[in-house]
Amino acid sequence: MSETMKKSWEEYAPDITRALPWLRGETAFRKVLRRMVMRSSALSWGAQRLQRAHQLTDAGCNIFASIAAECGLRLRCDGKLPAGALVVVANHPTGPMDGIGMGAWLFSQRSDVRILTTDALARIPCFRDVVIGLSLYDGMEAVGQNSRGLLQAYRHLKQGGCLAVFPGGTVAWQRRDGVVREADWSDAMFHLAERSEAALGVISIHAKNPPWLARLMSMHSCVRTFLMGWSFFFARQTEHRICWRGLVARDVAESIPEWVKRCESISTSARD
Repeated sequence: MSETMKKSWEEYAPDITRALPWLRGETAFRKVLRRMVMRSSALSWGAQRLQRAHQLTDAGCNIFASIAAECGLRLRCDGKLPAGALVVVANHPTGPMDGIGMGAWLFSQRSDVRILTTDALARIPCFRDVVIGLSLYDGMEAVGQNSRGLLQAYRHLKQGGCLAVFPGGTVAWQRRDGVVREADWSDAMFHLAERSEAALGVISIHAKNPPWLARLMSMHSCVRTFLMGWSFFFARQTEHRICWRGLVARDVAESIPEWVKRCESISTSARD
């Protein structure tokens, strides 16, 4: 393996041991096993694309647009973001390329965008200044980390910034009834929008995984983690349509859960 490849994997690939703890350790066996997982899950391919895009992008420029171009992702975008403190929520139909496409469009509109995502991505060099990481796992360490992340998000909004998130927390997968849909949206970002007095807007992402991949996504969460690299790989040379659905204020008589459901319906029902 070349030194360039090693550096790419180490610095630009997500830390898969967060989701697959049995890969932790520095023994020769664990290192070989991690390398095999990286190759078989296509995460090494994604890491090389991120590294190359980062090398070709000047500081302060749109890193997500560079990654989209490196992967051959075609974007069709409709709408214009408003100014001021803003929480943007969106559906998550395919995988990592949803975030790349959304980020490319958001940063073409505003320079003060931060994307709330897993801490496994927040540690990658090209994302460190543009994402806020949260841990998806249990434990006191995760509680402390998430408290710091949410405080950072709150302060960013109070300064008039834009915060984007996938409230479903994971990509859509095929259910037993044959319908491909996401997990129910979390209300955490809706509470954050209210506490920070930020407006809340909705985006629809029009994209689909191949049927076989959507079916595999219905398996255990560890399987979905393993498939993220392949999801990124198969989304290359495809088209994502990003549609701004507008600001959605909470009605006076509307509860937070009802508001969440209404926004989720607006985001998902607009898909092709």
